[in-house]
Amino acid sequence: MATKRQDIHESILDKFKDALRTGKAKNLSVKAKDWFRSKFQQGRKLSRQTFRGARASAIGGMSGMKPNDLFKKGGYSKVQFTDKKTVYGKMFFYEYDAKHKATLPYWDRYPVTIFFDYKPPHLMGLNLHYLPPYHRAALMDAIFKYKSSPELDSNTFLRLNWNQLRKIPQVKPAVKKYLVSNVGYAVQVPADEWDVAVYLPVARWQKGSAAQVYKDSKDMLKDK
Repeated sequence: MATKRQDIHESILDKFKDALRTGKAKNLSVKAKDWFRSKFQQGRKLSRQTFRGARASAIGGMSGMKPNDLFKKGGYSKVQFTDKKTVYGKMFFYEYDAKHKATLPYWDRYPVTIFFDYKPPHLMGLNLHYLPPYHRAALMDAIFKYKSSPELDSNTFLRLNWNQLRKIPQVKPAVKKYLVSNVGYAVQVPADEWDVAVYLPVARWQKGSAAQVYKDSKDMLKDK
C-alpha cells in the first residue's frame, strides 16, 4: 500500500526535492561531511537559474507553488507556539497576520523562520524570505555549525543566541519579531528538509514585491 509520502511524490515540492537531491546541478563533488553545504550550492545554482529567467526543467512550475501545498503535506502537525522549548532553534512555516500592517511598507503572510528567542508575547527569529536565495545559503552555512546533533530530523535544533547572530551580515535583513497571538496554522520543517525549504517560493508579500524586499535587504548588507 502506498504511503502518503509516495502518493505525493510527483507534486511540485517533491520534483524540486528530486532536482536538488539527485544532483541536477552538475559538476559537484560531494563528500559525506560536505553534504549539507553541497545541497545549498546546488540550491543556489537552481535558484539563480530561476531568478535569471532561464528556468530549468527540473524546477518548472515552482513559481506557482501555493503555501497550502506545504500545509497539506504529510508528516507535520499543527504547533501551538506556547514556550521557547517548542520553537527554539527550529524552522517553522506558518501563517502570520502582521499587527502593524497598516503602516508597514510590506510584510510576509507566510514566513519561513528559524526562531532563536521567545519573550512573551513575541518570538524572535530569522525569516529567510527576506533574503535572496543565494544569501539564504550563506546564512544557513554560517549557523548550521551550531546544530544540536550530527543527525538531521525533527528533533534537531540550532543553538543560537544574539551574540553569535549579530556578527553574521545576512542576519540584519532577516531578523524579525512576531506576535505569538498573530500566528495562524504552523508546521515545523524537520532539519533533514531545511535544504529544500529555504528555496521554496511560498512567500506572499503584502503591499510589496520580492524585488523590493530583496533590494532593501541588499542595501542593508552593503552597510555591514
